[in-house]
Amino acid sequence: MAAPKQRNTIAEKKAIKEGRVPGDWKDKPARLA
Repeated sequence: MAAPKQRNTIAEKKAIKEGRVPGDWKDKPARLA
């Protein structure tokens, strides 16, 4: 069974590149792994 692809929004990608974590990830620690 194939898992759905995870997509980050452009804003999220930008925040990640800057080393910041998008605010709505604070309640999803799994995405920080």
